[in-house]
Amino acid sequence: MRKIPQESVDAFLSGDNLNKANMQIHTRGHYVYMNLHGNSIARRNLDTGSIYISNAGWETVTTKERLNGLLNTLGKKRIFQHKFEWFIGTREFPYDEWMMVYQSNQQQTKDGHFIEVIL
Repeated sequence: MRKIPQESVDAFLSGDNLNKANMQIHTRGHYVYMNLHGNSIARRNLDTGSIYISNAGWETVTTKERLNGLLNTLGKKRIFQHKFEWFIGTREFPYDEWMMVYQSNQQQTKDGHFIEVIL
């Protein structure tokens, strides 16, 4: 992975702020956002750990590269393009909608701590 995508993914997963080139990572409320050119393409819920991705209406090579960097780090299937349509695995990738790609197997207890749930 190239330097800026790697730094962006690292900051996104650790919850650190980053503003480099066309990428911004910031926290707002209970979410960490990954923005490309000011458009949110990934968000992570700080309470549950769930991660969602979106192309934000821009099916560009750069958007796909940034999202695939995150997906690779999570060990998930990559986004690919076939006949101008985006796919992830065997599913068509939704245009300008959020798609959950990671759901934590942790649950929050009443006192705010997280516990690992064995499934």
